[in-house]
Amino acid sequence: MTRTQIYLPDDTHAQLLQIAQTGDQSLSQLIREGADMIIKAKSEGLTPTQKFVKAILSFPDSKRVKLSKSAVELIRDERD
Repeated sequence: MTRTQIYLPDDTHAQLLQIAQTGDQSLSQLIREGADMIIKAKSEGLTPTQKFVKAILSFPDSKRVKLSKSAVELIRDERD
């Protein structure tokens, strides 16, 4: 996880704290849940290929491998 800092309006912060306490969650958990919901909603409009590309691009460079041209062609043939 990456530590981050955000600024919230006072009333938003108070409402989120109340929701978190009612749901027996931490404020951080509630904010992460909300962020995940936004990401999921934005991703729903993507095609399977776009979702795949988005997932691949989210990998750190150290985890990526270079594919040969023939491997790329095989993947494209299977996709189409």
